Amino acid sequence: MNAKHGILLVGISLLLFFAFVGTASGKIWYVDDCGGADFTKIQDAINVANENDTIYVYNEHEKKKH
Repeated sequence: MNAKHGILLVGISLLLFFAFVGTASGKIWYVDDCGGADFTKIQDAINVANENDTIYVYNEHEKKKH
């Protein structure tokens, strides 16, 4: 392999790497007004969440089921 092919291969590899770096799955946030979660208020979770994140909201009734 000559130098031009090597440089082209490295360039394409870097392009593919940077194209997929931001496509990781989102974070999961938990909201529980009784505490013990990431947030106690839904709006606080919404303010922090990104586009691919998921927010789970628990209430006291749901906690008793677990």
